[in-house]
Amino acid sequence: MKNSGARFRKAGPLRRRVGNSARAGSVLLEVVLAIVLFAAAAVVVGMGLKASMDGTERLRLSTHAGNLAVTVMSELQMGLRSLADSGPEAFGPPFEGWVWEVAALPWGEAESTVAASAATLMQVEVTVRYEPEGFVHRLAQVIDVQAARSGQAAPTSLLP
Repeated sequence: MKNSGARFRKAGPLRRRVGNSARAGSVLLEVVLAIVLFAAAAVVVGMGLKASMDGTERLRLSTHAGNLAVTVMSELQMGLRSLADSGPEAFGPPFEGWVWEVAALPWGEAESTVAASAATLMQVEVTVRYEPEGFVHRLAQVIDVQAARSGQAAPTSLLP
């Protein structure tokens, strides 16, 4: 019986080694899995940040183009620019890369006396482009051409 007890004592440390290496393997697996999950989370957060930055840039360009288009339209209404200046023309410094053009069409038909007074109305579309990024913004309004030529502001020049 002494021999059988000695066998179990010798087998004990071997079992401990197998158990320790199994635990070490599971810890290694957990660490690798944690690194993979962290990398995946970093990629998702990075993609979200990039989408947010792209949206912010589009909003910035849209706001800037809208302001430039309103400026051109206001200059047309005040008579500082002519509808003959159809463009495309570049804005001066500091607006490098920004280009504008105007397209004007008669608005309405002159069939009645009311329509005859509307014969001076023009549908004007100002297109502003930011050429480095290919961004385009359009603004359309109906303006009174005679009021713009005489330098008077037309009170009903905006359409909803």
